[in-house]
Amino acid sequence: MRRISIQILASILILTGCSNIRVSGNLGDLVGTSFRANNVESYTFEELMAYNHRYLASLNEEYCHTDKFEPAPSFKHLERNLKSETQKLGGNAIVFDVCEKQSNYQNCTALLRCQASAYVIDFDGI
Repeated sequence: MRRISIQILASILILTGCSNIRVSGNLGDLVGTSFRANNVESYTFEELMAYNHRYLASLNEEYCHTDKFEPAPSFKHLERNLKSETQKLGGNAIVFDVCEKQSNYQNCTALLRCQASAYVIDFDGI
């Protein structure tokens, strides 16, 4: 009986001690970025010329990969971030100017870098 009381007391102490623990993460950021990126279409500059468009901004994104044992990720992550930034600026179109990968750049085993231009296309005024 005494053993059960100690276990109950320990359980109560553990539960009340953990009542102020807060769990957080970046899942909301990832979902928001993906949602915004899905609202932006990629175009070539030539394709863009067929639409009534307005230039918003030049965008840059880079990623320094430092893990020597895992391969560097693809450019998709950078492209998704740039599309998300385009949508934050009010844009719905992006033109990727250049994406490049440099090996052994400073402390990076691989440096991924993308440059793009953000635009808004007025589909009603075509």
